[in-house]
Amino acid sequence: MYTSRAASVGTYTVPQENTPRKTLGKDEFLMLLVTQMRNLDIGEGSSNQEFVAQMAQFTLLEEVQNLGCSLQELMCRQLIAEAGSFVGKEIEAWIPGYDMPVEGRVDSVEVIGGLPYLVVGDMRINMAYVTRIS
Repeated sequence: MYTSRAASVGTYTVPQENTPRKTLGKDEFLMLLVTQMRNLDIGEGSSNQEFVAQMAQFTLLEEVQNLGCSLQELMCRQLIAEAGSFVGKEIEAWIPGYDMPVEGRVDSVEVIGGLPYLVVGDMRINMAYVTRIS
C-alpha cells in the first residue's frame, strides 16, 4: 500500500479571515457566470443581449488566463536561457545561511521545479544569489 510522505508529516490549517473579501476571485466569477447562464430565458430579447455579454466576459477571462500562462512560460524559458550563458564562467554567490560567499566555475545548469539552478561543483545555486560573474 502506498502512503504519501505528506500524510506522515501532519496537517496545517490555513487560518480563515474574519473580514469578507471585497472582490471576486476567478473561481467565484465563473461559478456566478455559469449560474446566471443557466437561469437565462433565451426566448427573451434582453436575455439574449445579456447572454452575449456574459459569453464575451467569459471568453475574455479565458483569454487573459491563457495569456498569463504563456507569459509565465516565456519568463521561465528566458531564465533558463540566461542561466545557460553562465556556463563556463566564474561566479560568486551569497547563499542565505552561509558565512562566506560560494565561488567557483559554473559547470552546467539544472532545472528544478521549473527554475534554473547553476551547478558549481556539487552545489546547486539559485541565480538570485549570484553577486559577481567573471
